[in-house]
This record gives sequence, structure tokens and C-alpha cells, in this order.
Amino acid sequence: MRRRLRWVFVGLSGFAVVACILTFTGLKYALEPGTENVLSRTRPSPAAYDLWGRTFTRQEADQLLQTPQGKAQLSPANGAVRVDDALLRLGRSSFYKETFGNEVFLTDVVGILDGPLRLNNVTKAILALRGGWTTNLRVEVPETVRIGDRTFEKGSYFDTGLDIPRGAPVPLGMRISVSQWRVRAGITCALCHATVDITSRER
Repeated sequence: MRRRLRWVFVGLSGFAVVACILTFTGLKYALEPGTENVLSRTRPSPAAYDLWGRTFTRQEADQLLQTPQGKAQLSPANGAVRVDDALLRLGRSSFYKETFGNEVFLTDVVGILDGPLRLNNVTKAILALRGGWTTNLRVEVPETVRIGDRTFEKGSYFDTGLDIPRGAPVPLGMRISVSQWRVRAGITCALCHATVDITSRER
């Protein structure tokens, strides 16, 4: 009996912790594929510095940094940005995960999750892939709805054009966030500028 009560206490404590996290700090998730799962894995010979669109190779930068004038030219105060591995990692993460706050507009204003594209039927469609992939997630329409000049009947399917990499829990380029028990969906650059490759390893 004590052991059962202990497990109940542990379970309730865990639920309370998760509830506190979702209420006060929230949760955000967007898929960032590992570098081994993308075709564009590296950027060959990145420029050492970028100054308002003008790039400097490593050799040019090394030469300029030998003089006070060159150091001033390539300083952050002058608008110069050092392009290194850390910056490229930041850019990659932003490409896949950063929404620039569009969750509020898409969810609260446009109502992206209030129409046929709801969290439960999108999740159901992803689970139906059984760990597979698609370049066009087909989602079941939860109720008869008219979009533009087309009517989608309840129980039919509509094409979303959303990419689902193999085994992914969310569409590529979509970030799901939970804050104060409100679920919101946002889009990142990857939604339009990345896709599942259908010619090689994903086939």
C-alpha cells in the first residue's frame, strides 16, 4: 500500500512540475534536422567578415587586422560581423526554429488552429504516416467547411502541402508553443525554404 501511495505521490508531483512549467515558462518545439540528415551540410569557405553586405575572405581580414585602420573597419561598432562556426550554427537554428513571434498573429488573429487545420487532426495525420515521410500531409476535415470557392465535407481529406521528414513529430517549418495552457502554432523560414528530399535517402 505504501509503495502504491508513493507512486501516486511521485506521479502527482511530476504532473504538478509539468503544469508549473507550462503555466509559467511555457514550452516551444520546432524540428531542426541533424546535419547528417540534410543535403546542404556545410558552407564551404565561409567569409571571415561581412560589412554591410561586403564580404572579406579570411586572408583579406587577417591582412586588414594588422593595422589600426583595418581593425576599425572590421569592428562591430562599424557594423562588421564575424562569420564563424558559431554564427553559422545560430543562423541554422534560426532558420528552422525562429518564428519572430508570428504565433500570436497566426493563432490568435488568423485562427490557424481553429479551422480544418487543428492540432488533433494534424497529429492524427502525422501518426498515420507510421514514422514515414511526406511532402504533402493530408489532413482529415473535422467538420464541413468552405474555404474560398471550395467546400470540404466532414471526413474528407485536404492537401496541406506540409512536409513531414521521416519520424518527425511536427511539420517541417512549424513551431508549436504552449504558454499558460494555450497552444499556438507559428511558422519559420524552413516552411517555405526547405523540403523533404524525395529523390534519395527519403525515398
